[in-house]
Amino acid sequence: AVVSTQSTGENRQANSVDILELISKDIKTGKFAPSTDPSSDVSAKSLEVELANLQNKLFDKPTEDAEPEPEDEVEMPLPDLMDITQYFEQAGVGLGREETFRIFLALKNLVDTHTLQNVRFWGKIMGTAKSYIVAEVEYREGGEEEGEEGEEEEEAKEEEADEAKEGDEDMVPKPDYKPPPVIPKEENGTGCNKKTYFVCNEPGSEWVKLPPVTPAQLVCARQIKKFFT
Repeated sequence: AVVSTQSTGENRQANSVDILELISKDIKTGKFAPSTDPSSDVSAKSLEVELANLQNKLFDKPTEDAEPEPEDEVEMPLPDLMDITQYFEQAGVGLGREETFRIFLALKNLVDTHTLQNVRFWGKIMGTAKSYIVAEVEYREGGEEEGEEGEEEEEAKEEEADEAKEGDEDMVPKPDYKPPPVIPKEENGTGCNKKTYFVCNEPGSEWVKLPPVTPAQLVCARQIKKFFT
């Protein structure tokens, strides 16, 4: 551009100003023009947009074709979370009304998809990568039988597989040491497993049911000496 400007000034052409304007225009166009085609530069959705699309389902209203609720319906197991939040706000703690309302809608979806007798918002665990929203629930009578049968079937299959593996092994000397018997876990609805817990990362995401606690896990938990706030 400098050489072109010098040659234009030395030749003293009649349209030197017009040529200078064209050179200036080309330089400016080269600076501000994108290096690639703008139509092909499609940016990925941000985490905020994906989260908004996920939580948008919480606000969907039931369709008109939905069956009306029976008059003798069982009492709502979910308490008024917004009313409870008001008391926490007076003490200066809480998650905020907007997030609390989204959690309330997520808990309502949990109630609609499971036969629950009681539901309580246990709290939110702030993690380094993701957070965990925890719900504490109690099933109605007979509401958790299918899950229990499935767990028992899985345990029986595992025992059969272990026995088959032992039979296939060659006869080699084995030590006389026998590990102590595994202490069975308490039945659901009793003791430490009186409550059932569900977790999710964000309101609107899928609720994941936590397995029942075992005595071995209780022993390990008592060895942890860290503050949990």
